[in-house]
Amino acid sequence: MKPGFLGVLSIAILLFSANNRLTAQDATSSPSKSGSAGGGNLQQIVVTAGIPPEDSILPVAPTDAVLGTSGNILDIPRGVSRITQSQLQARQVEDVVALTQFSSGVFTGSNFGAPSTPVIRGLPAEMYQNGQRLSYTFDSFIPSFNGVESVDVVKGPGGPVIGPSNLGVGGYVNFVTKAPYFDRWHGAFTFTLGNLVEGGSSYLRPEWQLDFGGPLIKDKLAIRVSYLGREADTYYQNVKDQTQDLFVALSFIPTPALTFDYTAQFNEERFNENEGFNRVSQQLIDNNTYATGPITPFFFGTTFPVGGFISPSADGTFHVVKLHNYQTLTSPQDSDYGKRFLTQLISKAEVSQDFQIVWRTLFEDTQTRKNEAYGYREYNPIDNIFDTRLELHWDLHLFESTSTVNGGYTKDGKTPLSTTVDNPGIVNHLVAGASYRHEENRAYQDFTNETFIPYDLSQGPNFTVLPTNVIFGGRLIPGSGGYTATPSASVESRLNDFGFFAEDSIDFTKWLTVYLGGRFDYISAKSHRPELGTFLDGTGGTLAATPYRSRNTLNPSYFGSIVLKPTSWLTAYATYNKTNAVQGRTNFGSIPNDFKTAQLANAVELYEGGLKASLLKNTLFASITGYYETYYQYGANALR
Repeated sequence: MKPGFLGVLSIAILLFSANNRLTAQDATSSPSKSGSAGGGNLQQIVVTAGIPPEDSILPVAPTDAVLGTSGNILDIPRGVSRITQSQLQARQVEDVVALTQFSSGVFTGSNFGAPSTPVIRGLPAEMYQNGQRLSYTFDSFIPSFNGVESVDVVKGPGGPVIGPSNLGVGGYVNFVTKAPYFDRWHGAFTFTLGNLVEGGSSYLRPEWQLDFGGPLIKDKLAIRVSYLGREADTYYQNVKDQTQDLFVALSFIPTPALTFDYTAQFNEERFNENEGFNRVSQQLIDNNTYATGPITPFFFGTTFPVGGFISPSADGTFHVVKLHNYQTLTSPQDSDYGKRFLTQLISKAEVSQDFQIVWRTLFEDTQTRKNEAYGYREYNPIDNIFDTRLELHWDLHLFESTSTVNGGYTKDGKTPLSTTVDNPGIVNHLVAGASYRHEENRAYQDFTNETFIPYDLSQGPNFTVLPTNVIFGGRLIPGSGGYTATPSASVESRLNDFGFFAEDSIDFTKWLTVYLGGRFDYISAKSHRPELGTFLDGTGGTLAATPYRSRNTLNPSYFGSIVLKPTSWLTAYATYNKTNAVQGRTNFGSIPNDFKTAQLANAVELYEGGLKASLLKNTLFASITGYYETYYQYGANALR
C-alpha cells in the first residue's frame, strides 16, 4: 500500500488472572498448566529467581523433541536451542524468519516472499509439533504461532524415537503447544492497529488475539482457547497478510497415572508472493533509481521472453526514475490461499514408577493454491498426514543396592549412628516402540514462463504485457476452476512408513552417560501423474493419467552418543547418527511422479561434538559445537 502516517496502537488486557504470570506458585497448589505435551520420564526441575521453567532462557525446562525421552538441554548430546514464550512475546515472533535471532546456524530465506521453512546448517529443515513431523512446505503455507507455547530448534536429523525426516536433513523446529491452566482461569486480549515507521512509511495492520483458559473440572479437566485474527495489508503494494486462526487445547486427568492432552487447530491464510524488484542495476541498489521504458526481449526460439535489454535514448543515456521500496513485482490479481486443520492426541499411562506408556497420534489436512500474474500457479487440493507412535518407557536398575554408613555416635558416645544410602547402580532409560505414518498428496504447478524482465514497475502494477495463455503454458486441471499445471510438475502420491525403534540411555555414573539406539523403517510408496485437460486456448486435447509407479525399501538408522558431566554445570558430548530417509519434492515433500527406489533411501551421516555450560549461578548459558555431516541425495551429493 502507499506510504503515509497511520500511527500505531497496541492494547493488551489481562482477563481473569489477578496475579502476574511470573509469580511463584505455592507448592501445595494445583499446577497452573498440565505440563509438557511430550512424554518420557518425570524429572525434577530446579528453578531460580522465581522464574517458571517455561519462561527461563536457561536449559532447565525439559524437552523430549530430540531423543524422545524428557531431558534438559544441558544434558542432551545435540545442538538444541529453546525459545520460550517470554522470548516469543518480547521479540514479537510471528513467523519462522525471526528464529534466526535465537539460534546460531539458522537462516530463513525469502522463499519468493513467503518464507515457510528455515534452513539449518545450510540444509533444509522441517517443522514438528510436540515431537511429530508436519507436512513439508517451501512457500505454500506459512506456519502459525497462535498455538505455540515454546519452540525447540534441533540441529541435525531426528533420533531413533523421533525418526528421520524427508527433506529436513539440516534439522527441525519443534513447536510445543499451549497447555490448559488447572489452577484458575487466565485470559489475555491484545489488539494491534498498525506499524509506525519513520519517514512516512507507516501502514495499517489490524490484528487481534484472545487467549483464555482454565479448569472445567477441578484437577481433572481443563481447557485453553486461542483465537487470532488479522485483516491487513503489508508495507509492500498488493501484498496481503490475512488470517483467521483458532486453537483449542484440552487436558484430561481421570487418574493421577493417566493423562490425555488433545489439541485442534484450524487456520486459513491469504497472502502473496513478493518477488521484489526486477531490472536490478547498481544505481537501483545505491540510489533507488530504476531504468524505465520498454524492453527489447530475447526469445531464443521460445514463445516467451527469456531476457531482454533496454535501449538508451539518442544521447546514450537511460531514462531513470526514483522507485519506492514498496513498489515490488506484485499484481492486484495475485492471490495465495491456504487452509490447514491439525489435530493431535497424546496419551500417557504411568503403569508404575519405572514404566510409562506414551501414545501420540496426529492428523493434518492442508490445502493451498497460488496465482501469480508474473507466471506461477500452484494448486494443491490434497495434502494429508496421519502419524501415530507408541512408546514404551522403562527405567531398569542394574546392580542396585543399599549400604549402611557409620555416622558416629550419639551425645553419650556409646550409641552408634548409621545412615542408609541407596546406590541406584547402572540405570537404563529404555524406550522402545513402533510408529506408522501415511502421507497422501496431489499437487500441481505451472511455471512454464516465469517472465520478470518485461514489466516496468514505474508504471504501476500493470501485469498485462503478455497474454495469459502465453504466460501460463500448462494444461487445465480438472475441477480446479481454471488453474493450469505443467505435466512434469503434476503428481499424486501415497507413502506408508512402518517404523520400529529402540533406544537406551545408560547412566553408568552421575558423570558418564551413553546413548545407543536403532531404528528400521519399511517404506512403501507409489505415485503417478494425474489427468490433465487442454491448454488455455482449448488445444492439445486431454492428457490421460499415467499408471502408478510403486517402490518399497527398508531403511536402517543407527545412533550413539557419549556424555561426560564432570560437574553439575558442564557437559561434554560426542554423537554419531546415520539415518536413511525419503527424498521428497522440494515444494511439498511428496514423492515425484517418476521416482526411483534410491530416492526412498537417502543417507545422512552426522558426527557432532560439543561443550555446554551453565555459568554464573545459572544466569549464563554457553555452548560450542562442531559437526561434520554428509548428505547423499539421489542424483547429487552434498557435504556440510
